[in-house]
This record gives sequence, C-alpha cells and structure tokens, in this order.
Amino acid sequence: MRLKFVRFRGAGQLTRFICAFPHLQRFATDRSGSNLYDFEYELPTFNLSPHLRVLELNASCMDAILNWYLALPRRPALRAVGLHATRWNKPELIAKFLSALENSLEILFITTLFVAGSQWPFNLNRHTSLRSLQIQLDSFSNGGMLVIQLLSQLSLPQIEEVGLVICTYKKIYPWDEIDAALQRPSFSRLKTVTIRVNQSRLLPEWDHNASSQITDRLPRGRARGILHVYDTGYQSLYLLP
Repeated sequence: MRLKFVRFRGAGQLTRFICAFPHLQRFATDRSGSNLYDFEYELPTFNLSPHLRVLELNASCMDAILNWYLALPRRPALRAVGLHATRWNKPELIAKFLSALENSLEILFITTLFVAGSQWPFNLNRHTSLRSLQIQLDSFSNGGMLVIQLLSQLSLPQIEEVGLVICTYKKIYPWDEIDAALQRPSFSRLKTVTIRVNQSRLLPEWDHNASSQITDRLPRGRARGILHVYDTGYQSLYLLP
C-alpha cells in the first residue's frame, strides 16, 4: 500500500488508519500527512500488523511513525526500510529506529540525508542481515567525506549491493578513494555497485558526460563487472512502486 498526497488530522488518525489493515505487509507514504512535523504524538494502544515487512516513509510523517514503532510492545520484523527526505528529521531518532532492526533489516534506503557535522550518524555494523544499502546525501552536505567515512567503517561481509544517488559529482566526490574503499575485504561479496547521477536536464550545469566520467574514475569496480552508473535525471527512487 502506498499513500500519495493524503492528509491526516494528526498522528493518531494516521496510525489508526494503518492499524485498520491487520494483515498489512508493505506500507509507504509519499508526501502524505504533511501537517505532522510538530505533532504531539497520540500513540495508539493497539499494535501494528505483525506481517509488516516493508516500511517506506517521507519526512512529514516519519517522526510520528518511528516514535510509534519504538513504543510498540511487539514490533514487526521489518526487512526493507526506505526513509526519504530525512533532512528535516532527527538523526538520533532514526539511529534508534535502525538499532531496533539489527536482526531483521535486509534492505535500507536513506535519501536526501543532511548531516550537519562531519561524522556519519548511523552505525550499521550490527545489521548482520543487511544485503542492500542505498544512500542519497543532500547536495549541501559534505558528501565526499561522508561517503568515504561510511564505506571505510562498514564491516558487513554479507552485503551484496551498495548504491549512491548523487546530485553533483565533480568536486565533492573523491571517486578514486571511493573506488579503493569498495575493494576492502568487507565488500568481497559485492555483486552490484550502482551510482545514479540525479541531475535536472533543465539546469545549465547538467553534464551529458557525467556517467561516463564517473565510470572512468572507478576502474577497479568496472574491472570486477559490478559497476553500474546511470544518469537518472531528476527523480526520486522508492522501494515500492
């Protein structure tokens, strides 16, 4: 189930709506509940569907849903999570939520992440089931430093897919270092490295050769046959259609 442009009077109404589907397995919001940023959370006393495995949230209702999930006495074992437009959300809340999924999470998308400092805010090394990690950093972040820090700290030998969504590429992304980091033993089982160049063709700085230039700067990934670089245009990526 995906909600698009649906408004709720408060977090309580949204969570009651979700609980009306006791066999729900997949839930996503797309710009829904846009009045919930500063809502005083009215947490329901009934549980979320125990069958829920895929959860995808936009910024407007993210804090409400994450707080509710963490307050549940019995939490469904989520396997795939997409957290979008997280620049407005609290990194410490997201970190606490991710920590609650250490034994079940297999796929993680985090998009439009804004990191105020120079430290990657989430420790993912306890997620022993994580197979796929997709990250999009806010274009105003210190993207290159944070990507290198994440790849250098990650120690998940079971991971099979790493993806980056970037808005710029020439100055802030040290591709040579990224290429080297992806050769660490922790990435020995990598099957796919996907880089999506997310740039608008309507802007004057759009570069027709961005994808090929990035490919040239990642020779070791290319030699392993795992590198895929796409010019996606300006679009959002989601877990659920």
